[in-house]
Amino acid sequence: MSRTLTSAMETESLAAKLQPVVLVDIEVAASEHVRAWSGLGDLSYGGNTYTGTGTFGTISGVEETTELKATGLTLSLSGIPASLISTSLNSIRQGLPGIVYLGALNASGALIADPLVLFSGLVDVPTVEDGGETATISISLESLEVDRERSRVRRYTPEDQYLINATDRGFEYVASLQDKQIIWGRR
Repeated sequence: MSRTLTSAMETESLAAKLQPVVLVDIEVAASEHVRAWSGLGDLSYGGNTYTGTGTFGTISGVEETTELKATGLTLSLSGIPASLISTSLNSIRQGLPGIVYLGALNASGALIADPLVLFSGLVDVPTVEDGGETATISISLESLEVDRERSRVRRYTPEDQYLINATDRGFEYVASLQDKQIIWGRR
């Protein structure tokens, strides 16, 4: 998994006829993955098979910022038969990882080694646009920065400490100390 262009990708990007491709790997449930790519047919990468979506798959723009802020992107797959909507939605789990790769095919149609990691994040809630006989399912991938923006509410209570370590009794007497009057220097 490369976050920089390999020499093979850099050479291909300068070729007269560039054939870019996008690969998507989303974990959906219990180590099961949905793997798709922007072309037709099957494509092998990293010992896995990616299914071609052709013109049925779309991806929103990827925002790149110099600021430390959460970004995301949306993956959509159209033409899904109405009978498969509930099956598709039931297999998608919020909070599991997803990766989007940017790669290129060489002149013979083979994938250039080590595609660039375009985006990695966590799956958010899917949405469905029902068109009657077919539907479009969209899945948002949120940057890992989203988790950093969530507030952390913690308390100095034994119950809160047990969430971290069930055997830690360090806060057991904190509640009794709140109204405790301590007198120093007298008998």
